[in-house]
Amino acid sequence: MTTTTQNIQLRRCFALIKALTRNRFGLTKNEILEIYTQEKIPLPSPRTFHRDIDEMRLIGYDISCSKNYRYKLENREEVIGDGFSVEEIQALQMCRDFFKCFDGTQLKDSIDSAINAVVGSKSVPFSRKEIDEFRENFMVYSGEQREPFSKKEFLDTVVFGVNNSVKLKITYTKPIRTRIIEPYKIYLQNDSFYLLAKPEKENKLLSYKISEFVNVEETDEKFVKNRNLSKLFP
Repeated sequence: MTTTTQNIQLRRCFALIKALTRNRFGLTKNEILEIYTQEKIPLPSPRTFHRDIDEMRLIGYDISCSKNYRYKLENREEVIGDGFSVEEIQALQMCRDFFKCFDGTQLKDSIDSAINAVVGSKSVPFSRKEIDEFRENFMVYSGEQREPFSKKEFLDTVVFGVNNSVKLKITYTKPIRTRIIEPYKIYLQNDSFYLLAKPEKENKLLSYKISEFVNVEETDEKFVKNRNLSKLFP
C-alpha cells in the first residue's frame, strides 16, 4: 500500500468515526459516502468500504450494522469521553438537573445522551460512585411552573424549526389567531420560555410566550435568518 493510499484510508476512517460519534442513531452507507464527498475524499469501492469497517472493528471501534443497513458506533460513549476534570463533570451533571423541565422531549433526550457520552465513558478517570457523588454536591431548583411542563408537546416542533430554519404555523391566545413565523431562538426569562421569531411579511422580531401557544405545526418552507435582526437581541 502506497503512502498516498494509506493517507486516503486514514482520512476515510477518521471521517467515518467522526460522523458516527456525531450521529447516535447511526448512518446508512449512502449517508457515509455523502460525507466523504463533502470532505472531498475519494469514494471507496464496495469492497474497500467494508474492509475499512472491518479494520476499525479490529482496533476497538464497535461498529454494528442493523437490518436496515444503518452503521452505528456501539461504544460511542467510550470514544467521545476523554480526560474531563472534576469541575467539568460536575458542571455537566448540574446541567442535566437544570434541564429536567424538558423531560419527555427529544431535546432533553439529546441533552442526556450528550452528558452520558461523557460521564459514562470509560475514558473518564472517575468511578461511577465518584460521578454520582459529584452530582449530589449540587442542587438545582428550577421552579415548579416552568412552561414546558404544560407545553412540552410543542417544544420539539419549535426546536426543530429554530435549528433547521423552517417556518412554523402557530396558533396562540390573547387573542386567538394563527400566523406563519420564522423562528430564530428560544430563550428563558423570569421562569417562562419564549420564542423569538419574525412574522411572515414583517421585518422585525417578536417574542411569543410558548405557554400561550394553542398549536404549532411545521411547514415545508425554509427561510434564511436575517443576522442583522438577530443582533438586536442577546
